[in-house]
Amino acid sequence: KELAESMKLMRIDSEMMGLWAITAGVLNMGNIEFKKEGDGFASVKNPDVVKKVADLWGISDKALAERLTTAAMVVMKKNITKKVNSDEAATNRKMFLRTKFFVFV
Repeated sequence: KELAESMKLMRIDSEMMGLWAITAGVLNMGNIEFKKEGDGFASVKNPDVVKKVADLWGISDKALAERLTTAAMVVMKKNITKKVNSDEAATNRKMFLRTKFFVFV
């Protein structure tokens, strides 16, 4: 609450707040941890962090968790989604961030 009031005093508008939400989400993505399930595939170890990021970005936490633990590809004009193993999950997260937010870097 105090932060919101301070931002109003500094004349930071809703557009600027959107940029802060994106930045905070990107930073929090680095806190998402993955664990290895019995089948060797990855799952999110701390869903509370996924929820925090999803809330900041205004998206579904379930959809974000699924995107981080799966990879999609097109084979013979068909979309195929596969689970990623626990070793690939961190790389998958990194590539997600690069393609969504850092296209110009």
